[in-house]
Amino acid sequence: MTATNVFNRIFAGAALLCAFVTPTIADTISPSTFSATIANAGGSVTVNKVVTVTQQLTNPLDILFLVDTTGSMSASLAGVSAGFSSIASSVLGVAPNASFGVAEYKDFGMGDPFTYRLDTNIGATFAQDQAALSGLSAAGGGDLPEAGLYGLQQAATTTAWRTGSQRFVVWVGDAPSHDPAGPTAITEAQATAALIANGINVFAASATTGPGLDASCGSAPGSPTFGCTANQALRIATATSGSDLGVFNPTTLSAAIQADIVAAITTYTSVSLGAVGLPAGVTATFSAPITGSFDRSTTRTFNLSATFTGTTAGTYDFGVAGLVDGRSVATETDHIVVGAVSSTPEPSTLLMLGSGIIAILVLGGRVQRRNKA
Repeated sequence: MTATNVFNRIFAGAALLCAFVTPTIADTISPSTFSATIANAGGSVTVNKVVTVTQQLTNPLDILFLVDTTGSMSASLAGVSAGFSSIASSVLGVAPNASFGVAEYKDFGMGDPFTYRLDTNIGATFAQDQAALSGLSAAGGGDLPEAGLYGLQQAATTTAWRTGSQRFVVWVGDAPSHDPAGPTAITEAQATAALIANGINVFAASATTGPGLDASCGSAPGSPTFGCTANQALRIATATSGSDLGVFNPTTLSAAIQADIVAAITTYTSVSLGAVGLPAGVTATFSAPITGSFDRSTTRTFNLSATFTGTTAGTYDFGVAGLVDGRSVATETDHIVVGAVSSTPEPSTLLMLGSGIIAILVLGGRVQRRNKA
């Protein structure tokens, strides 16, 4: 990526930030509740839904910085640490419910004090995160590739990600990873699967202090092959719907990360509906997603529809979510009654019916007796 492209992305992110000065208002779906009765099984009812996407992302946003702290990374660590306040401030400007964490990885079998370490978990204070980044120390390693794949797998599975959060791992390093890597021999396929299973988007940023995250393990002159192939970070970022940002020097690394994160959380391409807790006995179909190139520079409304079909008599309660790029941003509740709730009289009804029959028989007997008299 050229310097011009980097600055264009930074200015684009800054321009978006200028628009986010309104108070925090959550995305919504309306009507917030809906009730209907379907006379018979097989019948349907349709309701129009309006999803409103506001100027700020109000859902939880979790960002974990995963940093290579082997010996060659010293200058890049300083750059990321120095830029953290700016990154966090920019993100919080468009995602007030954002939380950060810091983790690091080294290598395995090279005498390093650890292979992976979580320094601050999601939910730590801003000051704790800043202190953790400032305290990162570049040392260790020994060969070209590091234990990045193990670090990614551990980040995916041991971080305290918040329920329902949008999740990013910002992966910063200057060399590819062994494949497999770490004490449990994590492969690229295993690391990728763990990231996908936990709903994590990987943003990979390579530092110029080494050949970069996408280099071949055997790219350095005279170095052996360590089991990995080129474009590791590109494959992982693509598979997790993230972004491979490219290679940056220490002074522009944080600015590039900031621009891309802001762009990722302020732009979206699809708004749709989805059922939540839909029980057997009723089905739901939805109008096609509305797709395009949208951003949160302004509040936008999207008109969609839901059709509920009763398949079995009964009473059903469930929800319908408004989805932005497949993530739920708001949920409303629906109450659907299908046909007669029960075709069999309740015990109390049977008792009353029996009492009525007995009364009629008794009364009939009295009338007959009076007539005979």
